Amino acid sequence: MRSTRSIDGFDMQWHNKTNFTMIRLDSASAVIAGSYFLNIEQTFAQLELHKVGVSVQPVSN
Repeated sequence: MRSTRSIDGFDMQWHNKTNFTMIRLDSASAVIAGSYFLNIEQTFAQLELHKVGVSVQPVSN
């Protein structure tokens, strides 16, 4: 099962335990900032999901 959510313009896909959250970034600044930005954005996205009551528990296949 794969679900997609958009939070503040960032597309998030999560589907399994080992690769639980992938964030596709389309902005140039995100590319420049690199993994530091990805880590911050992933944390932010998980916090936002928690705030709106969406489960962020990984699902094992």
